[in-house]
Amino acid sequence: MLSRLRNTLMSRESQPPNIQNILKVFAQHQIEYMLIGGMAAITYGSHQVTWDIDVLTKVEDQNLNGLVYALNALEAKQIIRDEIHNVEITLDLLKHLPYSRWQTNSGDVDILHRLLNSGLNGAETFEELKTSSNKMTSYGITFLVAGLDDIIESKIKTGRPQDLATVENLLQLKRHREADNK
Repeated sequence: MLSRLRNTLMSRESQPPNIQNILKVFAQHQIEYMLIGGMAAITYGSHQVTWDIDVLTKVEDQNLNGLVYALNALEAKQIIRDEIHNVEITLDLLKHLPYSRWQTNSGDVDILHRLLNSGLNGAETFEELKTSSNKMTSYGITFLVAGLDDIIESKIKTGRPQDLATVENLLQLKRHREADNK
């Protein structure tokens, strides 16, 4: 499934995201996260093109500490206002960044502590969205993906033209999945 994703992704001036490597490093550091945004939509069959990988993380010190090690292993540099900055990645930094963008040696990664636009029923955090998420396995790595209804709701609330254009495709995918399950 994710090998198809690699062909769908594009990245600004850097290499296309190496999804397999990012997932592998996250797994090695036992990070609790879920894919959200465009990448999550693609796992459900969307043909959306995305420039990065968006992840929603569990906000606990142990998890964020693992994220510190993972970002360092991925040689991450913080993206601030589209400029690349070498910063010391620490637990304290990640605790105080509810949203951060990173350029890594495997592609760009956006890390969120809560959704910028809530999902279904106002869900925003990892814990709230976990109950409606789905486990997926690719490259021998199991990870969580935000539920399709949460992705749709979040994209509608975002209101960006590219997100709204994806909503109709996601609704069609949802109807097909529901028909297949009958």
